[in-house]
Amino acid sequence: MAPAVAPAVGADAIVSTRELKAALILRLIDFIEWPAGQPGTPFQLCVVADRPLADALEASAKALRVGGLPVEVVYQSSLQNLSACRLLFIGTYDERKTRRFLEQHSSSPILTVGETGEFLLAGGVLRISIEMGKVQLELNQAAATNTRLQISSRLMRLAKVVDKLPAPGRAQ
Repeated sequence: MAPAVAPAVGADAIVSTRELKAALILRLIDFIEWPAGQPGTPFQLCVVADRPLADALEASAKALRVGGLPVEVVYQSSLQNLSACRLLFIGTYDERKTRRFLEQHSSSPILTVGETGEFLLAGGVLRISIEMGKVQLELNQAAATNTRLQISSRLMRLAKVVDKLPAPGRAQ
């Protein structure tokens, strides 16, 4: 069963869903053993189709470092030119194009994160949903294995682990 994590809310502060999602995405970085990147190249965290989330991530990631490298948040309006991404969040985007991208990059060491109901079936690794202030995580074990990323057992315990391979031929 996926955990339900309520946001910490002070008497005078309310955390928006987007801020909660940004904090969670940044925290995911600690649960993955990342392969070595290009020396001196920032750790790229890419966001497609959700500019406000990219802005929230950028504001929160300024001092963050991964393997001694700074985190660079890159916003894209499409699934083009994303080969340098290490973590890729895909917002609400064309399902067919998302499926095609995920199929083409299924063996790349990219942690793909999404929020749509079909994301895991399309071959995404991790789905985040927030309902009534509670976070739900689903991890596609088959997709995660294909990426060759080492995912912490702590994350595996926090997420509902599913084993979903994308349905063949639906990307056309």
